[in-house]
Amino acid sequence: MRARELSDTKRKLLATYLHGEQFCALPGLRRTSQGSPCLAPGQERMWRHSRQNPTLTCYNEPITIYRHGPLDVSVLQRSFIELTRRHESWRTTFCIEDGCPVQLVHPPATISVPITDVRDAPLHQREDLALLLASQQANIPFDLESGPLFWNFNTFTIFAHFTILLCTSDISVLYKWKRLSYGGRMGK
Repeated sequence: MRARELSDTKRKLLATYLHGEQFCALPGLRRTSQGSPCLAPGQERMWRHSRQNPTLTCYNEPITIYRHGPLDVSVLQRSFIELTRRHESWRTTFCIEDGCPVQLVHPPATISVPITDVRDAPLHQREDLALLLASQQANIPFDLESGPLFWNFNTFTIFAHFTILLCTSDISVLYKWKRLSYGGRMGK
């Protein structure tokens, strides 16, 4: 995407960022309707399946990011807090209203990004140990009613400037994004 294709607001933010200036947070997205939104058909299927099988982890969506270079965890944490503030899906759980499952959007919350330092392990075992711990974390089931459903984060320090970041989310959080990303392309 070229800068001229960006909206005025995004172009101004990009210019501010490129000049190294601090910029204020963008306003959060606003709801267009009142009340609790209904579940999309795919979300409802996942919700019903998860209620029947509460230990199910097949809807967990883990993402592993390898980071070479210094990592400022406080900046990473502030970034995730801003993302959850702006995106309701990261703050949504499901509940029953009038006998039907609906989405319940919560206010923004603080997110912690724990750091697991595996540098005490033998050099040749560090990455394997971090991936084993990440795999265990990625296989913890999400509770769709009490949440949170957004990312469970953890960073694993392998070397001074090599970190593995694990982000795990319930796929229902990503459902709308995936539908928008793949929905238009899959049928063509």
